[in-house]
Amino acid sequence: MGDCSSNNCNPCGPDYNAINQLAVRAGAYARQANTYSVDAQNAWLEFNALYLGAFASAPTVDNEGSPLQVGALYWNTALTQLFAWSGASWVVAANFTEFTPFLATGTTFARNLANRFADVVNVKDFGAVGDGVADDTAAIQAAINSTSPFGEVFFPEGTYKISSTITLPSSSGLSGITLRGIGWGSVIKPTSAVSIAIKALGDVVFISNLQFDGISTSSAAALQFEGGINNCNVSVTGCYFSTFANGIILLTDCYNISNNNFTDCNVSIYCADSAVNATISNNYVLGGSGAVFFGRISIQAEGVRVFSNTFLCTGAGANQITIQAGLEISIFNNIIDQTGKGGKAVFISGSTGSSISHIKIRDNWLAGGNTTAGQCVQIEQGSGLNTNNIWINGNTFTSHDPNTIALTINTVSNYWVTNNNLYGTGILPFSGTPFIVVASNNGNIYGNQNFYGTPLTTLTNNTFNYPFVVSGSVQATSFNNNGLTWITGSGSPEGNVTAAVGSIYSDGAGTTPTTVFYVKTSGGSGNTGWTAK
Repeated sequence: MGDCSSNNCNPCGPDYNAINQLAVRAGAYARQANTYSVDAQNAWLEFNALYLGAFASAPTVDNEGSPLQVGALYWNTALTQLFAWSGASWVVAANFTEFTPFLATGTTFARNLANRFADVVNVKDFGAVGDGVADDTAAIQAAINSTSPFGEVFFPEGTYKISSTITLPSSSGLSGITLRGIGWGSVIKPTSAVSIAIKALGDVVFISNLQFDGISTSSAAALQFEGGINNCNVSVTGCYFSTFANGIILLTDCYNISNNNFTDCNVSIYCADSAVNATISNNYVLGGSGAVFFGRISIQAEGVRVFSNTFLCTGAGANQITIQAGLEISIFNNIIDQTGKGGKAVFISGSTGSSISHIKIRDNWLAGGNTTAGQCVQIEQGSGLNTNNIWINGNTFTSHDPNTIALTINTVSNYWVTNNNLYGTGILPFSGTPFIVVASNNGNIYGNQNFYGTPLTTLTNNTFNYPFVVSGSVQATSFNNNGLTWITGSGSPEGNVTAAVGSIYSDGAGTTPTTVFYVKTSGGSGNTGWTAK
């Protein structure tokens, strides 16, 4: 899980609920693996009951000792003939071909072998070897090209070496194909000549239970989805990605990236463009410099949900979730831990010509990277047009470095920072100023707790267009922003506190949620003219 001397490894780890969440997720993976195992076993039992093998004399039961099924076959080695079970006796299958209909166990309609095998295209039927040595590129491409719309291509256990990009073609904007393996045993391994292992050109693509091994081509991408006419319906589930520059590149909408495992990918999920109504959930990321990246080429992300993931990007300077453009992106119930030295759990900064709005960050475990460059969350306008309407609620900010900053808000309009906790290990984590707000306006900071007693918020050069609420959060004594002074103290300020008209005084010194506010409405720069609100 990383070296505590160089990464933000928290020896105490997340709290009990976070650990329990990992245990629940591990159990779900185990149940899923068991389901696949049972399905594979059932398929083998059915095959074993119908295709008995070679015998010198006629068998009386199937290979499991059960009664023979109508249509069962065996090869008589003494007579060198194929026999079929009629239900009453073995008969020479002189006229039996792949087009001879027969009933499968428990069914009522006879189908031939040609039709049954065509239900799922097997790459080995097209010459794929799967030994990690032979080049299987042409065979896999031929299997995909043979598939009818909404067909499935199956990768049995094996390591499939490819030397060029496998393309899922598009017809009228539709790929309409499923690629499926057996899990970690079905490995696609591109050579160093490959820049993209598999590229989908159209809509409706489902990829599951495959392993992508990028050890020979660490500058490549495992998957790239380019979208069709409608840019919709992409699903990647139950896959494993290791040592790629990008695990998955997405230039499409309506996708579901879930229950995948990424190890040592520079950026695991790269949402290069679009990403409307997408879901990223229950993924596990270890190592690398980024878990999820939202950019914009022509269309910004909108209506995206990132939840219940575990991100442990330990690379130096890692930004685990990056947003350069987007609208209505929700980040919730994630464990974002072990952020690399100088990195950020969440980094929001607009790219040129882009806007960022309505971002919700709630109920996450957020670990900032060590050193002063490390932050749990950094939000800024950047080089974009604007950044506004940001909600940060119910999170736990964590670190074991006293220099780490929990939150920076810079040039942001309309923000709410509420009911968050600061927690860490080591000597005085967050002993600097955990919350920094600069040149921003229309914000609320309240209900937050710093367990270490250091001042929680510094406000500099902000504009307050309506009453700015800081309650139970601020442990400093005064702030000055564009001439407005915010003062905390005990008791009434009338006749006791000198300030300019327009200043705000909160009774309680900021150590507990404040219930009484005063605004300086008159009296010039003296100590009178305070009005309770």
